[in-house]
Amino acid sequence: MPDQLNSGGVLRRVLVLVVAGGVLGALLGVVWEWVWEAPAGTVYQGRWFLDRDGIYQAVSATGWFTVLGVGAGLLFGAMAAWFARGREVATLVGVFLGAVLAAWLMYQVGHALGPPDPQTVAATAEDMASVPGDLRLDGAGENPWPFWFESSAFCALPGGALLGLAGVFLGSHGRRRDDADRDGADRDGAKRDDAAAPESA
Repeated sequence: MPDQLNSGGVLRRVLVLVVAGGVLGALLGVVWEWVWEAPAGTVYQGRWFLDRDGIYQAVSATGWFTVLGVGAGLLFGAMAAWFARGREVATLVGVFLGAVLAAWLMYQVGHALGPPDPQTVAATAEDMASVPGDLRLDGAGENPWPFWFESSAFCALPGGALLGLAGVFLGSHGRRRDDADRDGADRDGAKRDDAAAPESA
């Protein structure tokens, strides 16, 4: 019975972290679309081409995705580790799965909120019409799989989460070891005092 309760607690912790990662990813998708500036493009003979300024704007989508992912991942991992309460392995698994889901949902939500595919719009638009580009990552398709990592930017959020997790775990382990050493030194000192008391008497 205790083993079943312990397994249930582990699964519940992993599930909570995965759900939290999903919520975080959806919110980050909204923020990603909000801070991004759509690249400018022009239609010519049914095809869409980036303008000169649009080339730099297109790169900003991947840049913002990476910056937001690393920052949110660090916070997500650190907070999960802070409330781990001795279940480090379950927390590690939950944080990793939740961070991967968060990165995928961040892309899906941001892409859905952004402009439509400019090539589709260009097929029916007039020549020289101005059409903004859509929100996507360099190297990633329109619907990437969560664990496929078509773009290296998908590693930003999981990587940041693992760094935040490791930082808190290592820091708390060091503090616990220092406290244990301090308590041991206090006990040794108390024993020496007790041993010296009869001699002085």
